[in-house]
Amino acid sequence: MKQKRLRELFENTENCYELDVARYQYLEEIIKLIGKVLLVCILFWGLNFIGKYLASHKDWLQGGFDSSILFSIFVLPLLYSLKDVKDCFGSLFVKIWKDKTSITVRRGLLWVKYDKLYLKDLNNIEMYQSIGGKIGGYCSLDLYAVGGVVSLPYLKDTDKNRKVVSKLMDKAKKN
Repeated sequence: MKQKRLRELFENTENCYELDVARYQYLEEIIKLIGKVLLVCILFWGLNFIGKYLASHKDWLQGGFDSSILFSIFVLPLLYSLKDVKDCFGSLFVKIWKDKTSITVRRGLLWVKYDKLYLKDLNNIEMYQSIGGKIGGYCSLDLYAVGGVVSLPYLKDTDKNRKVVSKLMDKAKKN
């Protein structure tokens, strides 16, 4: 029960409003992951074809060509590409709240992370937008204040969010 009371400190939704988050961003992540895996596979198949061709038609590879060695070279890049699977569905489990003094981001389903930034000393705001974000109308914002940074991921380009970000930028200008 004590954990619930701690969580309530971060999820205090009185006098707060929730910012709009692009939930469908997971599609971009899945497409990017499939693209990486396909690229590694195409490179393997292409180099495998070239190796077998050179071994059968030229005297350059007198010992023959072994595909298993080539496969072992491409296993690590393939596994490295697949490590991003855990991040694909992050946009489905993000909530962002703002009140007068702070902004809170909750991420995760099973392993939940809260990040709270007090806006009193807000210094800088940075925006990141991927190709999918340009098409789908979403971005990520990084807010910098004295002693902390918070990232607002998958923020939709809506009128409500625009008003909030405009107020945050005015606050950063004053500091």
